[in-house]
Amino acid sequence: ELAQAFARLGSKVTALARNTLFFREDPAIGEAVTAAFRAEGIEVLEHTQASQVAHMDGEFVLTTTHGELRADKLLVATGRTPNTRSLAL
Repeated sequence: ELAQAFARLGSKVTALARNTLFFREDPAIGEAVTAAFRAEGIEVLEHTQASQVAHMDGEFVLTTTHGELRADKLLVATGRTPNTRSLAL
């Protein structure tokens, strides 16, 4: 996970999740990952969605459902849906 890599290299990391982490998996998995992230100093904001992103005066400004976040860098990692329709699974 890139959040862990950056945190371990000394960056302050905040992870946003529209729902919870790994919400499609068993809830225990998401809870364990969230707890591990928080134990490493990663701030996890669950049920939080960014509605606007701007870059002003050298920093990113995210408007979220829970207020505004400011950051020097921004990494966007969107979810993915596998393209398995043609595999007849």
